[in-house]
Amino acid sequence: MKRSRPFFILLLLGCLGFFQNLTAQDFWEHMNIPDSSSVVDIMVNSSGDIFLGESKYFSVPDYGGIQRSGDHGATWTPVCPRAYGHGNSLSIDQFGHIYASVSDSIYKSENNGDSWINLGYGGFGHTLECGFDSIVLKGGYDYTAIVRSGDYGATWKEVFTLLEGLWSYVTDFAFASNGMIYASVRISDMSESGVYRSTDLGNTWEPFGLDDYAVMSVAMDNNGNLLAGTMSQGLFRYDMTTQQWTNLLDNTTVNGIIVTQDNKFYLATSDMPTFSNLGGCIVYDDNTGTWCNQNSGLSDHFISDGITVDKDGYLLLWAGGLLFKSTEQVITDVQPQSNAISQNMFFNYPNPFTDHTSIFYDTGNEKTREVEIRVFDMNGKLYFHHSGKTSFPFLLNTEMYPPGLYSVVINDQGKHSRIKIVHL
Repeated sequence: MKRSRPFFILLLLGCLGFFQNLTAQDFWEHMNIPDSSSVVDIMVNSSGDIFLGESKYFSVPDYGGIQRSGDHGATWTPVCPRAYGHGNSLSIDQFGHIYASVSDSIYKSENNGDSWINLGYGGFGHTLECGFDSIVLKGGYDYTAIVRSGDYGATWKEVFTLLEGLWSYVTDFAFASNGMIYASVRISDMSESGVYRSTDLGNTWEPFGLDDYAVMSVAMDNNGNLLAGTMSQGLFRYDMTTQQWTNLLDNTTVNGIIVTQDNKFYLATSDMPTFSNLGGCIVYDDNTGTWCNQNSGLSDHFISDGITVDKDGYLLLWAGGLLFKSTEQVITDVQPQSNAISQNMFFNYPNPFTDHTSIFYDTGNEKTREVEIRVFDMNGKLYFHHSGKTSFPFLLNTEMYPPGLYSVVINDQGKHSRIKIVHL
């Protein structure tokens, strides 16, 4: 009898392992998408509706466009005018209005995709992003790299150009809570690749590092530092305090970044023959500086094109004709997608400054606020006065101001707030 005990122990362990295998759940589960579609971009609104930017094979009638699902991907309905082109990118503003870049134009819907307004500015838009209330940025291909709207798409202007004919891409935007905007750029010959920054709400752009890298994605971490995913060179972070770039993860292409509250970065990554790491999804734990592949449920050597999060905190990961959803909730407090400046803020940028500075002030969900703005020097002399409906950020022109220290005072329905600004 004693000799039989190891046998029963082994049998028990085997049974436990068998039942664990039966009950173990993959991290990813496959989602249904429209027939013959290739997923280009995914966006989820606050109601949980999924919008899918698609391209289709040229043999399919009315290929390309935008599809909507209100039942977690079980069924899909074409909603955007399906021009002869692709649904390249999607974004949503603070009011829930949807913006879609399709090959022939940019469209806007104010009723959840039931009808659309043609905003103009055709041509491929690799990325489209809304932020800071009224700003919409479209990152495109080749010469006209970035076009900007400061009035919810009513008017547009070209604000950033690249060398023509070199397969230039503006691949992503990141809006920081301090008023900065970052763009990632990929160019075939690396001549102007890297990260670019705008300090004036997207009107002008300047190089910000990683000049020798094809940058595919950008995002902000929980400490206000900038994350940048590159082609084949992995993930980098720019520390705003030390003003240095650090490589966090090497030897993979990072096409998308999601940051969770517990300081984990979920990365949509590619796998090519020259890359040592698998593609799919890589999770970088910023608390420990370690990473792991999170690919259970994905096909082998899955090449991920993008990643986002739905209204309940589950991840959506896509590539080509495949879409997957995480079976685990990775974000427990999902905030509406608005790229808003931090709440209860009143500040200016840049500071110090020379000829102009932008005044940032929290107006909640209002497009404009009835306020009074006054600017004084330290002797109490009034240099500027404005009263009425005001949109923020507010551009303050100081070209005629003498150098010195000034106070900006805002009277908001009897509540007075004051900041100090420095004119050089």
